[in-house]
Amino acid sequence: LEYMKQFEDKVLAAGPTLTEDGDSMTGSVFIIDFSDRSGADDFCANDPYQKAGLFASTEINAFRKVVPQD
Repeated sequence: LEYMKQFEDKVLAAGPTLTEDGDSMTGSVFIIDFSDRSGADDFCANDPYQKAGLFASTEINAFRKVVPQD
């Protein structure tokens, strides 16, 4: 969480994904807003959990917010 504090203006939402019963974590989702792909790559590569090898895989996808409209 300390790592995330450095990016409060970039992390729009973050949290764990859960099993159907909500008792166990199955992964994590981060919705982040960087001006380019390299910013997102750097953010993910430097995450302490990533550096510790706690993520089996990391996937970065582009996202376009449609709702709500600002």
